[in-house]
Amino acid sequence: MLFRLLNQNSSKSDYTMKDTKVNLRNGYLKDNRFIYFHTWTEEGYEDRLVKEADYTTFSVIKWEYAKDKNNVYYYGKKINGADVSTFQIIKEGNEKEKTAKDKNFVYWHGVKLKDADPKTFQLLEHGYKKDKKHIYINRTLINNADPESFRVLTMLLAKDIAHVYYGAETIKNSDTKTFEHLKNLYSRDKSFVYSRKEIIKDADRDTFQVLGEGIYAKDKAHVYSGGDLIQNADVETFEIVDEDNWFSKDKYNDYYYNKKIGDDGTVDIDVYPTADATKPSHTEKMEVVDYGRRNILKRFILFPIFFLYTLFEEILKKIFRARRNRRWY
Repeated sequence: MLFRLLNQNSSKSDYTMKDTKVNLRNGYLKDNRFIYFHTWTEEGYEDRLVKEADYTTFSVIKWEYAKDKNNVYYYGKKINGADVSTFQIIKEGNEKEKTAKDKNFVYWHGVKLKDADPKTFQLLEHGYKKDKKHIYINRTLINNADPESFRVLTMLLAKDIAHVYYGAETIKNSDTKTFEHLKNLYSRDKSFVYSRKEIIKDADRDTFQVLGEGIYAKDKAHVYSGGDLIQNADVETFEIVDEDNWFSKDKYNDYYYNKKIGDDGTVDIDVYPTADATKPSHTEKMEVVDYGRRNILKRFILFPIFFLYTLFEEILKKIFRARRNRRWY
């Protein structure tokens, strides 16, 4: 009987040890035989076996990169062709970039950057990067960009001696010498005003000015919202009501985004048949006034409450400070 109890306890102990996983960091785990990566699948989260991993030499490098004596891994998958002995994280990288290199290749999120030279590779701002011959944004090679004169302007804008770029795309007809970023969505050069990568038709570059946080803008004749023309808006009396929720007005009308709000509190919204369609299939009415009033009302109600709370807090601090000071005299 005693032998049977001891034997049962031994089996239970072995089973527990085999099934208990130790966290190695950054999604990697191990039990007493295998290495796993904790990841999402169509059926939910699971601990996926890291195939080909050498148990005794396996170690986590940084982020989702790991290695053993034979291979380098990203998200638990082997990076084909990676050189273990020279593989290293690029120090200037961050959680968003997750860049690394070895003697042969540069890697972005575990993917080889096409034709990148690891010896001259460097990270720039906002996802841009370069080597002696190429410019990249994230993992995309920007064709014909000049590394020597390349300069990052904003999160998606950059230029070199010959072109202006929005992401990896060249902005057509732009003049790189005079191109400047204004604020948020808007830029201009000697001839045109741009919203992101598109020329704003009929915008006057000399009188163009960005309003508020950069969603709205105007020139001597027009008002724009998100780069789109607000039809018939009055330039002189136009004002932003609630930029976060796209509400504005002039002396004649109220607007939501670039649409005039009707007497019934609705705007006509263009409906597109597919995500990549360029022309709408029809329009639908959307009620916007109640939504806007609710958000604006919330701000008017909450601000006095916050102000009174802050004032009360400061008064209490002064009282306690005065009492504390009296004790020293």
